[in-house]
Amino acid sequence: MNKKKLLSGILAAAMLMSTVILPPQTVSAAAEPTEIVLDKSTLGNPIAGFNENGEITYAGDPNILVDGDTVYLYVGHDDTSSGGGYTMPDYLCYSTQDLKEWKYEGVVMDMADVAWSDNGSAWAAQVTKHNGKYYMLYCAENKGSYGKEVGVAVADSPTGPFVPQAEPYFHETVTNTSTCEVKNPDTGEITTAGALYGRKASFGWEDIDPTLWYDTDENGEEHIYMMWGNSNLWMCELTDDMLSIKDQNGDGKITQGVNADIWYQNISGIEKIDGVDYTEAPWLYRRQDADGNYYGDFYVFFASHWREEMAYATCSPDTFGNDSKWVYGGGKEGYGHLMEPTATSNTNHPAVFDFEGKTYFIYHNGSLPGGSGYRRVICIEEMQFNEDGSIEYIQETSTGISGTANQILDSTSTPLAHTKFNNSIGDPDKEYNYPKVNVAVTASEDAAKADALWEIEEGKSDKNEDAYVSIESYNKPGMYLKATGAGKKVVLSRDHNNDTKSDANGITADSKNMTFRTLSGYNGKGVTFESVAYPRNYMAVEDGKLVLVDYYDSDECVFEIASKENVVSIAAQKTTRAYKAGSALSTNDIRLKVTYEDGTTQWKTDGFTTNASAINMTTAGTKTLTISYTDKGVTKTYDVPVTVYTTEQKTETPVQADIVITGEEAAMEDLPEAGDTATAGGVKYKVTKVDESNADGTNGTVSVTGITNKKAKKVTIPDEVEINGYSFAVNKIESKAFYNCKKLKTITIGDNVKSIGKNAFKGIHRKATFKVSSDAYTKVKKALKSNTGFAKKTMKIKEI
Repeated sequence: MNKKKLLSGILAAAMLMSTVILPPQTVSAAAEPTEIVLDKSTLGNPIAGFNENGEITYAGDPNILVDGDTVYLYVGHDDTSSGGGYTMPDYLCYSTQDLKEWKYEGVVMDMADVAWSDNGSAWAAQVTKHNGKYYMLYCAENKGSYGKEVGVAVADSPTGPFVPQAEPYFHETVTNTSTCEVKNPDTGEITTAGALYGRKASFGWEDIDPTLWYDTDENGEEHIYMMWGNSNLWMCELTDDMLSIKDQNGDGKITQGVNADIWYQNISGIEKIDGVDYTEAPWLYRRQDADGNYYGDFYVFFASHWREEMAYATCSPDTFGNDSKWVYGGGKEGYGHLMEPTATSNTNHPAVFDFEGKTYFIYHNGSLPGGSGYRRVICIEEMQFNEDGSIEYIQETSTGISGTANQILDSTSTPLAHTKFNNSIGDPDKEYNYPKVNVAVTASEDAAKADALWEIEEGKSDKNEDAYVSIESYNKPGMYLKATGAGKKVVLSRDHNNDTKSDANGITADSKNMTFRTLSGYNGKGVTFESVAYPRNYMAVEDGKLVLVDYYDSDECVFEIASKENVVSIAAQKTTRAYKAGSALSTNDIRLKVTYEDGTTQWKTDGFTTNASAINMTTAGTKTLTISYTDKGVTKTYDVPVTVYTTEQKTETPVQADIVITGEEAAMEDLPEAGDTATAGGVKYKVTKVDESNADGTNGTVSVTGITNKKAKKVTIPDEVEINGYSFAVNKIESKAFYNCKKLKTITIGDNVKSIGKNAFKGIHRKATFKVSSDAYTKVKKALKSNTGFAKKTMKIKEI
């Protein structure tokens, strides 16, 4: 399962929330703002970070196995409670069939079962399938006099258990650049890797991070190559049973050198920074065509420099193996550098794989609450190849491939953005200290797009409160808007928890400071954010800076959630389109539907202009009401026909004209009919009444008939739901709507629900909580009779 955040992991798949952005409410200056619920991003990055109980679980060094229609993710479990250093007792596995919802498969190998290891160093591994069995190549600290070494374990299933071999492939004393012979590519002279390339001599953690590749030569013979190494890069060939290194020269022992069994691999063209170029974490890859045939160069993805960046090099198939000639970025100027150091971790580790016609890039960072370079979590991005095989820079994001990012605009439509900064390639005494905290946030038209994007997520301090949100930076994942008491600032900051892991539910000392309650905006506009840590203090923009203030009745406290994409289509609903001559043309019944490039839509009841004042309403005929909407400098217009009639002409109610939309825009869909069914936000509805006149502000009523995910733990039944772009009041919950949804524990019921059918909630969680507003409390309490499945002794109704 997935995130989000954490524990939305198992919780995210199981959790179902039919959230609705409520239309702006008209309030007077003196009126208290009321809670509203924003749509939240519950998927995206990270893609793991939980155990079988949904509790936060740190892990790093990802590797991927695609087996049929299932993708398996393997990680080393980070169990360090605080400070630095690695404590990694076992390897964990997750699985998915859509790359969005991940399932925790459990421990696949316990280091206590590895006889030669120190029991606490489940460092990077790679799992592969070969001849019907599954092999895990892994590395760990030898508990004897050796350092890190590479071993292999075997299983009958991709989810283990993996049984380790009694000994590692070789001892770390075998590899040493000061004695390893290589061939000078320019002269053909035999020398050593240390002398030719200036490489570091052997050291205790050199032999780590194995990766492998199967290759078939021109004679049809299969070769199994293993690559590994920290600071120095090595390669060898494995035997067909994958249990030992192939003795190339038949001397009965495993040795290094150009004519021996282990070969040094050089990457040319990579810049050294502070004496470091290639660092660690190699991952071998080659592209496939539509028929599954491999083609083009070999790629090795790896970590470079320190703090670690992501990079790649390529090698021609003609030289791959003993005499590999790896070239940084394929020798193409400006390429090779894939990702800067992450905002939250000192290390990184890549894995690249193909799935359903696309290529994906896996990596780790420290973006979980209390995370760091020693308490990590896994993330995913889609990766694109150019026609020449080069690869564009990959942005680390909070949204990954399935989350949603938005702009947050102030009352002048200026986006909020954090101060631009590059993640440091140096340690704390260089550009800035880790963790990065207290970064200024401003309203800025000049900010880079990625600095002005935000992921709105469930509130860190209480994920069961629908009106709570936490706001994560899109391009600095793990960093959130944070309310500070000092100076009443709102800043961007790490959820670092004083370098200590969070509790099992992801709660840290900063959780409340990073949580805000969403309220109706002043004078019926947008949304206002109230600090949960500092009640009755509200987010505001003063002199261009994001701050906290102790008032809400000002435009400074009003924000709009806007799509990051450009508008591609628009449409509208207008309730009244027939007027008696001489009457005023109303525009307050217009609802504007805006569709963006990413397919998302938003409904707006203000923020547009019309030509209503220029239309002559004294003469009969069909008039054209032109509505204009501008977003990010792009203006869209569309026309709505309006009929003006005299008393003599109106012998019957005129037929309401269809919306006429000019240019690129598409027409609205047909008004649903009674009996039609629909699904929105995972909740199933049936139309029970249709009102074309829209007299009460809706187009009729619907009842709730069920839920798409019977394992959901949480559901919200809204006041209204949109079907085909038309608004319907939700006034009934049908019999057996949530029958036997055993995990359903939190049910929020909208104000319009008047009746609840027999056994609607029978068989749900015995300690379920029903949340209702104060206005609807008495009505819903009366409707929740014992025959609905409501159990007074164990269930409760909570007024919100």
